[in-house]
Amino acid sequence: MDITVNEWLFYYLTDEEKYSIADEILSNIYEKCDRLAYAKGSPMNRKIWELSSFKLPKQRDVVRNFFRKFYPFNSDKTLLIEKDSLQNLPSEIINILPHKETDKDIYLLQTCLITDDKIILTTDEDLKKAIHNKFCIKVKLVSNFLEEIKNARK
Repeated sequence: MDITVNEWLFYYLTDEEKYSIADEILSNIYEKCDRLAYAKGSPMNRKIWELSSFKLPKQRDVVRNFFRKFYPFNSDKTLLIEKDSLQNLPSEIINILPHKETDKDIYLLQTCLITDDKIILTTDEDLKKAIHNKFCIKVKLVSNFLEEIKNARK
């Protein structure tokens, strides 16, 4: 399953209180044979490169594991989409985006729509309200994602 992620992952990995949540999510994605999806040149891609230069004492091992398991060259675990593969969004999608004044949501939706599974994992509740179950897109909140995984294993 391809899971489109946005910058929440960067912020969780760099937060001393939330990095363990990111680690648990990444571990589950890795073990389930899922892939993280994001576009080259996107805000998420830029944050990943920033992450590589951070000196995070507590999170060092988690960040190293992220790079070792997912980025940049593990195509079994990362779907890195070329920017020129992204298609323009129809105005009917753009008009319902909660943050249409920035390109963050646009990149996210463009990336998601290229994937087979059309799943977005985010912390943005407004985005979920606007997009979930529309245009064949499923939006999952990070806060519920681990619970879903645990329930699926039962």
